[in-house]
Amino acid sequence: MSCHNAYPEQIPFVSGKFINVPEGISCERCHRAGALHVEERLAEFTPRDSIDLTIINQTHLSISRQIDVCQQSHTTGAATVLKEGRGDFDFRPGQT
Repeated sequence: MSCHNAYPEQIPFVSGKFINVPEGISCERCHRAGALHVEERLAEFTPRDSIDLTIINQTHLSISRQIDVCQQSHTTGAATVLKEGRGDFDFRPGQT
């Protein structure tokens, strides 16, 4: 569910059951939520030579952060071990 779909809406407290499963991978998977990005682009024009901090552009991340984005889908195994307090869909691009 976490690799080939956008973030599904889970049924609270029920493992492996979902209310909604969007088809395909959305922009959010690699670039983080884009609502603020769209809002700011519509509000004012920003020259192309400036860095847009409202959205993740992998070219502005360190190599290790770029790999972290890819690893959310490309390093899965038979079992997933999450850090304490983290859920299956908590990772957002730019995080370690």
